[in-house]
Amino acid sequence: MNPLALRVAATGLAGAAVLAIGLWISQGRAEDRSAMAASRQVHDVAPHAHPTALAAEATLSGDSVFHLRDAWTDQHGRTLRFTDLAGHPTVVVMFYGNCMTACPVLLRDAERVEAALSDAERARTRFLMVTFDPDHDTPERMAAYAAAKGLDRDRWSFLTADARAVQRLAAALGVRYRADGQGGFAHTNLVTLLDPNGVVAMRREGLGLDAGPMAAAIAEM
Repeated sequence: MNPLALRVAATGLAGAAVLAIGLWISQGRAEDRSAMAASRQVHDVAPHAHPTALAAEATLSGDSVFHLRDAWTDQHGRTLRFTDLAGHPTVVVMFYGNCMTACPVLLRDAERVEAALSDAERARTRFLMVTFDPDHDTPERMAAYAAAKGLDRDRWSFLTADARAVQRLAAALGVRYRADGQGGFAHTNLVTLLDPNGVVAMRREGLGLDAGPMAAAIAEM
């Protein structure tokens, strides 16, 4: 091959190499931009993401929570046992005070059940909000929480007890919960209705559910 042809070939190879390097750098920068965008998206979304809900477990049919003898303390420092609820339909929600996502919705769901009752039905129904987090949800904090939510009412009790009592009640209601390691809990989103004998009469799992079926069940008790 003559010298001119060699120079042309070399120039062509060099140009191809430069083009390939340019494409590689461009692709790398695009991947870096994508990774940075994904990182920003995770950073923006993760702190506000809804915690994973845990599905409810089955409960023993006909088993009354009145067999639980644990003493609970309400937001006013008064002692309550589940046997004190005999004769009353009772709506139970398990939650924790630092929850900013599901728990306020669960409390509003219970409040909607109350609003759907007649005056007579409302007078005989009790509402129990029971914490998963007794280490932090002291009676004083529960009182402040109830007042802030406008739920410090005669028929509403915000309860705390020791961790074993919380575990026993959760097992009886089929509620699952676990600490997330960041000060919160993953948990079942469940509103439970106990009949006047302390037996689970209805469970409504989820958030923002229609209050009608539970209010109707209370009306029949």
